[in-house]
Amino acid sequence: MRKVLLLVVLLMVQYNYAQEIAPPTDWRCEGLVGRVKKVTCTITGLNSATESVSTMVFNPQGYIVSEFIEDRKLGIQTVEVVSKSTLEYGEYRKNKRKIVIKSEEEQTIDQEWELPNETTLKVKKSEDPPIEIIEKRVYNAAGFLEKRYSKVHVDTDDLLYKGLERENVIIYTYEKGGINTEQKVVNTLDTTFFIYKEQKLLFDKQGNVTKKIVFEENGVPKEESQFVYEYYN
Repeated sequence: MRKVLLLVVLLMVQYNYAQEIAPPTDWRCEGLVGRVKKVTCTITGLNSATESVSTMVFNPQGYIVSEFIEDRKLGIQTVEVVSKSTLEYGEYRKNKRKIVIKSEEEQTIDQEWELPNETTLKVKKSEDPPIEIIEKRVYNAAGFLEKRYSKVHVDTDDLLYKGLERENVIIYTYEKGGINTEQKVVNTLDTTFFIYKEQKLLFDKQGNVTKKIVFEENGVPKEESQFVYEYYN
């Protein structure tokens, strides 16, 4: 009896530890509702002839497995593809995973989930000189993005390239249950400036956003996003 009790205690400790280190799903981090299989987002610039199409694919457990991004330049009769990128997401190993960006120059991202509500992304670009980008995202208790810290480090003493270094904090504020979002940046000089304000207009039956408009500080529409979802049964 004592051995059985000890085994049960050990299993409970192991289960609690596994639950503790398990990162939240990408459904939650992306603010998605329901068992989303794929989401396609088309962003069209309202004051410029540009368009970006991205597709994110999720596994049944709610984690991203791949992402495709295509930037386009829209002409009157033709569409010019400016760039294409494919992101391959590895599985989490405890609280870490690798993301490989396959484009003109392949990059690798190390993503780490820092308990209880933070992620850290480290991007290393094998350029001359080498550039490292570190981004940290902080989520609130409801799962919404609260702050995003970004830092760019250039491994060189060349003052020309040193000018690329920067450190910013993006602060997200939500209104009306998260329908409207305002973003501001605080840089290394402690200067706060407006980025944009977005308004989510339409939702599908699951409650996911199907249309969003981003406004500049003067209230002029900047871009419009359309979202199409596929769900697991």
